[in-house]
Amino acid sequence: MGIYRVKALIPTPLPRVWEFIIAPRNQPLWVPYIKSVAGVDRPLQTGDRLTQWRRNFFRLKRVELLVEEVIPYRSVRLGILSAKGRPMDATATLSVEQAADPGATWVEEVLTLSLGKGPLVRGVQRWLLDPLFRLVVRHHSGRALRCLAERLAQGAGAEPGAEPGAAADGGGM
Repeated sequence: MGIYRVKALIPTPLPRVWEFIIAPRNQPLWVPYIKSVAGVDRPLQTGDRLTQWRRNFFRLKRVELLVEEVIPYRSVRLGILSAKGRPMDATATLSVEQAADPGATWVEEVLTLSLGKGPLVRGVQRWLLDPLFRLVVRHHSGRALRCLAERLAQGAGAEPGAEPGAAADGGGM
């Protein structure tokens, strides 16, 4: 199983960060590849199902998600559902933690993915795909966390615009 992490320090108090990220309608404002979200028009709760429309390279793709766990002001874990509505072996966990400065928050995204259980599949994932996935996740998640910092700096109601270019990624792998 591949585990991919990106962490960033957001110069915004934890309650404001949490209230922004837990609202599904805000996802297109800070995750550049999410174009729209449907299914829930309130803060996420365990058991909610969401439909995201994502731009994956050259096409728009529909992704079904199940909210597996919400720990208020701490973390939210989303599972990706297959086309038949069953959970796949892929999750995304977004965690927030108060920084030493009360005006700042650590935000971490952890993606877990398993392509299969057989030794051949695990070997291919570990030695061939994991290094590639790490680069892709670092790029996309780092970009999303930079956009989150920019949106919160502008104010929670900011309209989506161009991606912020000069913000530094405060995390890594």
